[in-house]
Amino acid sequence: MRLAKIIAATFVVAVLTAKTDSSIEEYKKYVQEQVENGQHITGSESVDFWINGEDVSEEKSFIRDLKICEFSEPQQLDNGFEVFRLLAKKEKRRVPFEERFRQIVTQLKQPLFEKLFDDYKAELNKQCVIVDLSNSSE
Repeated sequence: MRLAKIIAATFVVAVLTAKTDSSIEEYKKYVQEQVENGQHITGSESVDFWINGEDVSEEKSFIRDLKICEFSEPQQLDNGFEVFRLLAKKEKRRVPFEERFRQIVTQLKQPLFEKLFDDYKAELNKQCVIVDLSNSSE
């Protein structure tokens, strides 16, 4: 069974304020220069994320082809540009049993714990008297 690569990337959105054709091209050039020089893009926000290589959409498939630390070409959006930078790639792996043992035990014990707790609550309810004082008349 072939396992997919896990990809770490930075997503940068650079917001464009002017929307004339010449300003869009100038801004794209500015974004590209900032990216190539490793500089911050004024008015941009960035988010680091991990994604399974198989989950990358067709329109963003270029991310899979980037080299580590390489930036993508700026992609135009309605309100600016988006740029991706590949931070890391790692092979997806199967987690060994020793690393998952506690999780498996907890998962197997959960139904029994829930049943015992429900039985305990039912027994407590049988042995007690509940008086609603909120509707008492004074």
